[in-house]
Amino acid sequence: MDFPRTVDEITSEWLTQVLSESGVVIRANVVSFQSERIGGDTGITGVLNRIRLEYDSQEPGAPGSVVAKHSPDEASTRTLLKYRNAAELRFYKNIADEVGIDVPHMYFGEMDEETAECVLLLEDLGHLRAVDQDDDCSTEDALAVLTGISGVHARYWSDTPDFERISKYLPKITSSITTETLNKNIAPFVELVGESLPDGIEQLARKLAPKISKVGEMLYESPVTLSHTDLKITNMFFDDSVGSPPRVTFYDWQGVRAAKAALDISYFVSANFSTQTRRKIEHQLLDGYHQSLVDQGVKGYSLDEFMYDVRVALLFRLPPRICSTAILGKTMMATAEGRANMSALVERLQTLIDWNCDEVIPK
Repeated sequence: MDFPRTVDEITSEWLTQVLSESGVVIRANVVSFQSERIGGDTGITGVLNRIRLEYDSQEPGAPGSVVAKHSPDEASTRTLLKYRNAAELRFYKNIADEVGIDVPHMYFGEMDEETAECVLLLEDLGHLRAVDQDDDCSTEDALAVLTGISGVHARYWSDTPDFERISKYLPKITSSITTETLNKNIAPFVELVGESLPDGIEQLARKLAPKISKVGEMLYESPVTLSHTDLKITNMFFDDSVGSPPRVTFYDWQGVRAAKAALDISYFVSANFSTQTRRKIEHQLLDGYHQSLVDQGVKGYSLDEFMYDVRVALLFRLPPRICSTAILGKTMMATAEGRANMSALVERLQTLIDWNCDEVIPK
Protein backbone atom coordinates (compact mmCIF):
# COMPACT_ATOMS: atom_id res chain seq x y z
CA MET A 1 0.00 0.00 0.00
CA ASP A 2 1.66 3.18 -1.22
CA PHE A 3 1.43 6.27 1.00
CA PRO A 4 3.96 8.25 3.08
CA ARG A 5 4.38 6.49 6.43
CA THR A 6 6.14 9.48 8.05
CA VAL A 7 6.32 13.19 7.30
CA ASP A 8 9.83 12.65 5.90
CA GLU A 9 8.35 10.50 3.12
CA ILE A 10 5.94 13.21 1.93
CA THR A 11 6.85 14.70 -1.45
CA SER A 12 5.64 17.68 -3.45
CA GLU A 13 4.39 15.30 -6.14
CA TRP A 14 2.30 13.34 -3.63
CA LEU A 15 0.82 16.52 -2.18
CA THR A 16 -0.11 17.75 -5.66
CA GLN A 17 -1.76 14.44 -6.50
CA VAL A 18 -3.73 14.27 -3.24
CA LEU A 19 -4.95 17.86 -3.39
CA SER A 20 -5.90 17.47 -7.05
CA GLU A 21 -7.83 14.27 -6.43
CA SER A 22 -9.67 15.90 -3.52
CA GLY A 23 -10.76 18.76 -5.80
CA VAL A 24 -9.22 21.70 -3.93
CA VAL A 25 -6.46 22.22 -6.50
CA ILE A 26 -7.08 22.09 -10.25
CA ARG A 27 -4.16 23.66 -12.12
CA ALA A 28 -1.50 24.54 -9.55
CA ASN A 29 1.30 22.18 -8.52
CA VAL A 30 3.04 22.01 -5.16
CA VAL A 31 6.69 22.80 -5.86
CA SER A 32 8.00 22.92 -2.30
CA PHE A 33 6.85 22.75 1.30
CA GLN A 34 8.05 23.13 4.87
CA SER A 35 6.87 21.03 7.81
CA GLU A 36 6.82 21.73 11.52
CA ARG A 37 5.77 19.53 14.41
CA ILE A 38 2.66 20.76 16.23
CA GLY A 39 0.46 19.54 19.05
CA GLY A 40 0.87 19.64 22.80
CA ASP A 41 1.39 15.91 23.32
CA THR A 42 4.45 13.77 22.71
CA GLY A 43 3.06 11.78 19.83
CA ILE A 44 1.35 9.21 22.03
CA THR A 45 -1.89 9.08 20.02
CA GLY A 46 -0.55 10.53 16.80
CA VAL A 47 2.17 12.71 15.28
CA LEU A 48 0.96 16.05 13.89
CA ASN A 49 2.87 18.22 11.42
CA ARG A 50 1.78 21.46 9.79
CA ILE A 51 2.87 21.51 6.15
CA ARG A 52 3.18 24.97 4.54
CA LEU A 53 2.77 24.76 0.77
CA GLU A 54 4.34 26.66 -2.14
CA TYR A 55 2.71 26.42 -5.58
CA ASP A 56 3.95 27.14 -9.08
CA SER A 57 0.95 29.44 -9.63
CA GLN A 58 -1.76 31.13 -7.62
CA GLU A 59 -5.13 29.41 -7.52
CA PRO A 60 -8.20 30.54 -5.55
CA GLY A 61 -9.12 28.03 -2.87
CA ALA A 62 -5.77 26.24 -2.84
CA PRO A 63 -4.83 25.69 0.84
CA GLY A 64 -1.73 27.47 2.04
CA SER A 65 -1.10 24.74 4.58
CA VAL A 66 -2.40 21.34 5.63
CA VAL A 67 -1.94 19.11 8.66
CA ALA A 68 -0.50 15.60 8.36
CA LYS A 69 -1.51 13.21 11.12
CA HIS A 70 0.65 10.08 11.23
CA SER A 71 0.47 7.11 13.55
CA PRO A 72 3.15 7.06 16.29
CA ASP A 73 6.67 5.94 15.45
CA GLU A 74 6.66 3.09 17.96
CA ALA A 75 5.28 -0.11 16.40
CA SER A 76 3.70 -1.36 19.64
CA THR A 77 1.88 1.95 20.14
CA ARG A 78 0.66 1.91 16.55
CA THR A 79 -0.82 -1.54 17.10
CA LEU A 80 -2.64 -0.38 20.23
CA LEU A 81 -4.08 2.59 18.30
CA LYS A 82 -5.05 0.61 15.19
CA TYR A 83 -8.66 0.32 16.35
CA ARG A 84 -8.93 4.06 17.01
CA ASN A 85 -7.26 5.06 13.74
CA ALA A 86 -9.60 2.78 11.79
CA ALA A 87 -12.60 4.36 13.51
CA GLU A 88 -11.40 7.87 12.63
CA LEU A 89 -10.87 6.92 8.98
CA ARG A 90 -14.35 5.40 8.75
CA PHE A 91 -15.81 8.56 10.26
CA TYR A 92 -14.13 10.89 7.77
CA LYS A 93 -14.88 8.68 4.78
CA ASN A 94 -18.49 7.78 5.58
CA ILE A 95 -20.04 10.22 8.06
CA ALA A 96 -18.17 13.54 8.23
CA ASP A 97 -19.91 15.15 5.25
CA GLU A 98 -23.39 14.68 6.73
CA VAL A 99 -22.86 15.02 10.47
CA GLY A 100 -24.21 18.57 10.65
CA ILE A 101 -21.31 20.24 12.48
CA ASP A 102 -18.00 21.59 11.23
CA VAL A 103 -15.16 19.06 11.10
CA PRO A 104 -11.82 19.35 9.29
CA HIS A 105 -11.88 18.40 5.63
CA MET A 106 -9.84 15.26 4.97
CA TYR A 107 -7.87 15.45 1.72
CA PHE A 108 -6.45 11.94 2.11
CA GLY A 109 -6.64 9.09 4.60
CA GLU A 110 -5.27 5.57 4.56
CA MET A 111 -4.04 2.84 6.91
CA ASP A 112 -1.93 -0.26 6.34
CA GLU A 113 -3.79 -3.07 8.10
CA GLU A 114 -0.63 -5.16 8.51
CA THR A 115 1.68 -2.56 10.04
CA ALA A 116 -1.02 -0.25 11.50
CA GLU A 117 0.77 2.71 9.89
CA CYS A 118 -1.69 5.48 9.13
CA VAL A 119 -1.78 8.97 7.64
CA LEU A 120 -4.51 11.58 7.42
CA LEU A 121 -4.01 14.80 5.49
CA LEU A 122 -6.40 17.30 7.02
CA GLU A 123 -7.51 20.89 6.68
CA ASP A 124 -5.33 23.21 8.75
CA LEU A 125 -7.40 25.03 11.39
CA GLY A 126 -4.49 26.97 12.86
CA HIS A 127 -6.04 30.29 11.86
CA LEU A 128 -8.93 29.72 14.28
CA ARG A 129 -8.94 30.38 18.02
CA ALA A 130 -7.87 27.57 20.32
CA VAL A 131 -8.12 27.28 24.12
CA ASP A 132 -5.47 25.74 26.39
CA GLN A 133 -6.56 22.67 28.36
CA ASP A 134 -5.65 24.19 31.71
CA ASP A 135 -7.68 27.36 31.02
CA ASP A 136 -11.38 27.77 31.75
CA CYS A 137 -13.67 27.38 28.78
CA SER A 138 -15.92 30.45 28.55
CA THR A 139 -19.66 30.05 28.98
CA GLU A 140 -20.24 31.35 25.46
CA ASP A 141 -17.85 28.79 23.97
CA ALA A 142 -19.36 26.03 26.08
CA LEU A 143 -22.90 26.79 24.94
CA ALA A 144 -21.73 26.81 21.31
CA VAL A 145 -20.09 23.40 21.77
CA LEU A 146 -23.13 21.87 23.46
CA THR A 147 -25.51 23.31 20.87
CA GLY A 148 -23.44 21.75 18.10
CA ILE A 149 -23.01 18.33 19.67
CA SER A 150 -26.65 18.13 20.76
CA GLY A 151 -27.62 18.34 17.10
CA VAL A 152 -25.39 15.37 16.30
CA HIS A 153 -26.74 13.37 19.23
CA ALA A 154 -30.37 14.10 18.35
CA ARG A 155 -29.91 13.25 14.68
CA TYR A 156 -28.32 9.87 15.37
CA TRP A 157 -30.43 8.95 18.41
CA SER A 158 -31.09 5.23 18.95
CA ASP A 159 -33.49 3.56 16.53
CA THR A 160 -33.64 6.53 14.14
CA PRO A 161 -33.05 5.71 10.46
CA ASP A 162 -29.88 7.83 10.48
CA PHE A 163 -28.41 5.89 13.41
CA GLU A 164 -29.29 2.55 11.85
CA ARG A 165 -27.60 3.62 8.62
CA ILE A 166 -24.27 4.69 10.17
CA SER A 167 -24.09 2.26 13.10
CA LYS A 168 -21.99 -0.19 11.04
CA TYR A 169 -19.20 2.42 11.01
CA LEU A 170 -19.26 3.01 14.79
CA PRO A 171 -17.37 0.77 17.21
CA LYS A 172 -19.11 -0.10 20.45
CA ILE A 173 -17.82 1.68 23.54
CA THR A 174 -15.65 -0.61 25.66
CA SER A 175 -13.30 -0.23 28.60
CA SER A 176 -9.65 -1.06 27.96
CA ILE A 177 -8.86 -1.04 31.69
CA THR A 178 -9.28 -4.19 33.76
CA THR A 179 -9.88 -4.40 37.49
CA GLU A 180 -6.34 -5.71 37.95
CA THR A 181 -4.82 -2.85 35.94
CA LEU A 182 -6.71 -0.20 37.86
CA ASN A 183 -5.83 -1.68 41.26
CA LYS A 184 -2.16 -1.84 40.24
CA ASN A 185 -2.06 1.84 39.24
CA ILE A 186 -4.04 3.48 42.06
CA ALA A 187 -1.14 3.65 44.51
CA PRO A 188 1.39 5.06 41.97
CA PHE A 189 -1.24 7.59 40.86
CA VAL A 190 -1.92 8.75 44.42
CA GLU A 191 1.81 9.03 45.14
CA LEU A 192 2.45 11.03 41.97
CA VAL A 193 -0.31 13.62 42.39
CA GLY A 194 0.10 13.94 46.16
CA GLU A 195 -1.97 16.39 48.15
CA SER A 196 -3.61 17.86 45.03
CA LEU A 197 -5.85 14.78 44.79
CA PRO A 198 -9.42 15.65 45.89
CA ASP A 199 -10.58 13.88 49.04
CA GLY A 200 -12.53 10.72 48.30
CA ILE A 201 -11.13 9.95 44.82
CA GLU A 202 -8.84 7.14 45.99
CA GLN A 203 -11.67 5.45 47.89
CA LEU A 204 -14.02 5.89 44.93
CA ALA A 205 -11.50 4.29 42.59
CA ARG A 206 -11.05 1.26 44.84
CA LYS A 207 -14.82 0.84 45.15
CA LEU A 208 -15.20 1.14 41.37
CA ALA A 209 -12.42 -1.28 40.43
CA PRO A 210 -14.43 -4.56 40.53
CA LYS A 211 -17.29 -2.97 38.56
CA ILE A 212 -15.38 -1.51 35.60
CA SER A 213 -16.78 -3.85 32.95
CA LYS A 214 -20.35 -3.35 34.15
CA VAL A 215 -20.00 0.44 33.94
CA GLY A 216 -18.86 0.08 30.33
CA GLU A 217 -21.86 -2.11 29.55
CA MET A 218 -24.22 0.50 31.03
CA LEU A 219 -22.92 3.09 28.55
CA TYR A 220 -24.04 0.93 25.63
CA GLU A 221 -27.56 0.36 26.91
CA SER A 222 -30.19 2.15 24.80
CA PRO A 223 -30.52 5.00 24.10
CA VAL A 224 -27.15 5.46 22.39
CA THR A 225 -25.98 7.77 19.63
CA LEU A 226 -22.89 8.86 17.72
CA SER A 227 -20.48 10.06 20.43
CA HIS A 228 -17.21 11.90 19.88
CA THR A 229 -16.05 10.68 23.37
CA ASP A 230 -13.11 13.12 23.62
CA LEU A 231 -14.72 16.54 24.00
CA LYS A 232 -11.79 18.30 25.62
CA ILE A 233 -11.37 21.92 24.71
CA THR A 234 -8.12 21.30 22.81
CA ASN A 235 -10.11 19.24 20.29
CA MET A 236 -12.14 22.28 19.24
CA PHE A 237 -11.44 25.42 17.25
CA PHE A 238 -13.54 28.59 17.42
CA ASP A 239 -14.29 30.99 14.58
CA ASP A 240 -15.11 34.42 16.03
CA SER A 241 -15.46 36.09 12.63
CA VAL A 242 -19.12 35.03 12.41
CA GLY A 243 -20.03 37.05 15.52
CA SER A 244 -21.52 35.65 18.71
CA PRO A 245 -21.75 32.77 19.43
CA PRO A 246 -18.58 31.51 17.73
CA ARG A 247 -18.69 28.75 15.13
CA VAL A 248 -17.11 25.53 16.43
CA THR A 249 -15.07 22.98 14.48
CA PHE A 250 -14.73 19.61 16.18
CA TYR A 251 -11.35 17.90 15.75
CA ASP A 252 -9.83 14.47 16.52
CA TRP A 253 -12.37 11.73 15.81
CA GLN A 254 -10.24 8.77 16.91
CA GLY A 255 -12.63 8.08 19.78
CA VAL A 256 -15.89 8.14 17.79
CA ARG A 257 -18.18 5.42 19.13
CA ALA A 258 -21.77 4.31 19.54
CA ALA A 259 -22.46 5.17 23.16
CA LYS A 260 -24.67 7.21 25.44
CA ALA A 261 -24.69 10.94 24.74
CA ALA A 262 -23.82 11.51 28.40
CA LEU A 263 -20.31 10.21 27.71
CA ASP A 264 -19.63 13.38 25.71
CA ILE A 265 -21.43 15.77 28.02
CA SER A 266 -20.04 14.51 31.33
CA TYR A 267 -16.49 14.78 30.03
CA PHE A 268 -17.00 18.22 28.53
CA VAL A 269 -18.52 19.72 31.67
CA SER A 270 -16.10 18.05 34.09
CA ALA A 271 -12.82 18.48 32.19
CA ASN A 272 -12.91 21.98 30.71
CA PHE A 273 -13.57 24.20 33.73
CA SER A 274 -11.98 24.86 37.07
CA THR A 275 -14.04 23.50 39.95
CA GLN A 276 -15.16 26.99 40.95
CA THR A 277 -16.36 27.87 37.45
CA ARG A 278 -17.97 24.48 36.83
CA ARG A 279 -20.01 24.71 40.02
CA LYS A 280 -21.41 28.08 38.90
CA ILE A 281 -22.52 27.05 35.40
CA GLU A 282 -23.01 23.25 35.42
CA HIS A 283 -26.79 23.37 35.83
CA GLN A 284 -27.12 25.92 33.04
CA LEU A 285 -25.05 23.72 30.72
CA LEU A 286 -26.58 20.35 31.62
CA ASP A 287 -30.19 21.52 31.74
CA GLY A 288 -29.73 23.50 28.54
CA TYR A 289 -28.23 20.54 26.70
CA HIS A 290 -31.07 18.24 27.73
CA GLN A 291 -33.67 20.80 26.68
CA SER A 292 -31.91 21.06 23.32
CA LEU A 293 -32.35 17.30 22.83
CA VAL A 294 -36.06 17.62 23.60
CA ASP A 295 -36.43 20.59 21.26
CA GLN A 296 -34.86 18.52 18.47
CA GLY A 297 -37.34 15.69 18.86
CA VAL A 298 -35.74 13.28 21.35
CA LYS A 299 -38.54 11.68 23.38
CA GLY A 300 -38.70 9.38 26.39
CA TYR A 301 -35.42 10.51 27.93
CA SER A 302 -36.04 12.51 31.09
CA LEU A 303 -33.65 14.95 32.74
CA ASP A 304 -33.30 12.54 35.69
CA GLU A 305 -32.33 9.69 33.34
CA PHE A 306 -29.83 11.94 31.61
CA MET A 307 -28.23 13.02 34.89
CA TYR A 308 -27.94 9.41 36.03
CA ASP A 309 -26.16 8.57 32.76
CA VAL A 310 -23.89 11.60 33.20
CA ARG A 311 -22.67 10.24 36.54
CA VAL A 312 -22.16 6.73 35.15
CA ALA A 313 -20.20 8.19 32.23
CA LEU A 314 -17.99 10.15 34.61
CA LEU A 315 -17.16 6.93 36.47
CA PHE A 316 -16.14 5.37 33.16
CA ARG A 317 -13.54 8.11 32.69
CA LEU A 318 -11.81 7.61 36.03
CA PRO A 319 -9.88 4.33 35.45
CA PRO A 320 -8.13 5.46 32.23
CA ARG A 321 -7.31 8.81 33.83
CA ILE A 322 -5.69 7.11 36.81
CA CYS A 323 -3.78 4.58 34.71
CA SER A 324 -2.54 7.01 32.06
CA THR A 325 -1.42 9.48 34.73
CA ALA A 326 0.39 6.77 36.71
CA ILE A 327 2.19 5.58 33.57
CA LEU A 328 2.84 8.88 31.77
CA GLY A 329 2.69 11.39 34.61
CA LYS A 330 6.44 11.75 35.07
CA THR A 331 6.78 12.60 31.40
CA MET A 332 4.05 15.23 31.71
CA MET A 333 5.71 16.71 34.79
CA ALA A 334 8.92 17.33 32.82
CA THR A 335 7.52 20.49 31.16
CA ALA A 336 5.71 23.56 32.46
CA GLU A 337 2.82 22.90 30.06
CA GLY A 338 2.59 19.30 31.22
CA ARG A 339 2.58 20.30 34.89
CA ALA A 340 -0.21 22.82 34.27
CA ASN A 341 -2.28 20.21 32.42
CA MET A 342 -1.66 17.65 35.15
CA SER A 343 -2.73 20.07 37.87
CA ALA A 344 -5.92 20.94 36.01
CA LEU A 345 -6.80 17.31 35.30
CA VAL A 346 -6.36 16.24 38.91
CA GLU A 347 -8.19 19.23 40.38
CA ARG A 348 -11.17 18.65 38.09
CA LEU A 349 -11.68 15.12 39.43
CA GLN A 350 -13.57 16.93 42.18
CA THR A 351 -16.62 16.63 39.90
CA LEU A 352 -16.93 12.93 40.81
CA ILE A 353 -17.27 13.86 44.46
CA ASP A 354 -19.58 16.83 43.89
CA TRP A 355 -21.91 14.71 41.75
CA ASN A 356 -21.97 11.80 44.24
CA CYS A 357 -20.84 9.36 41.57
CA ASP A 358 -20.28 6.61 44.16
CA GLU A 359 -24.09 6.31 44.36
CA VAL A 360 -24.33 4.97 40.78
CA ILE A 361 -21.58 2.34 41.02
CA PRO A 362 -23.44 -0.87 40.09
CA LYS A 363 -24.03 -3.36 42.89
